[in-house]
Amino acid sequence: MALAFIVGLSIYLTLRMRTVQALQLKKKDCRVQRIFETLINLKVLKLHVWESTFERIVGLLRLDELVSVRSFIRLQAFQGFIWNSAVSLVAFASFSAYSVLHPPGKIEEGQSSLNAQTVFVSIALLNTMRSAFRLMPSCVTAWSQSSASIKRLGKKIKFVHARNVICKNKDGTDLSAPAFTASVT
Repeated sequence: MALAFIVGLSIYLTLRMRTVQALQLKKKDCRVQRIFETLINLKVLKLHVWESTFERIVGLLRLDELVSVRSFIRLQAFQGFIWNSAVSLVAFASFSAYSVLHPPGKIEEGQSSLNAQTVFVSIALLNTMRSAFRLMPSCVTAWSQSSASIKRLGKKIKFVHARNVICKNKDGTDLSAPAFTASVT
């Protein structure tokens, strides 16, 4: 029961982490796009002394991105705490349930009581699960991050493919290429 609760909570946290990760990546894209535009138009910026304005804009975008990074890290830390304490919670729930179902004064024939030997064997078995439980949060986080990245790559590939299909003329010439390109000197 305790393990089922921990797994359910972990699934919820994973879905929440994926949402936060997608939001963070959108904010990062916006910031990188703004930096790219700034670098492309650097001569114009220098000419009109707009460096501080664009530096402030990029700084604000980075602060907004850091809010998403912080919430992702908080969720990741909480999930790690849950999984690291899972063995102790499962042991506590198991021993509590055993004590409630088999009270010390009402032991019937064929039932064993909760004694030191049973407790130590149970704890030893639960401790063998500890390493797997320690790996679980990092695996779930890696899955969440890779899932968000794969979705973004899929959208980008579909967009580029659709653009290549749509932007071709019947004779194969590229319609998306501008006929006139302006350059700043």
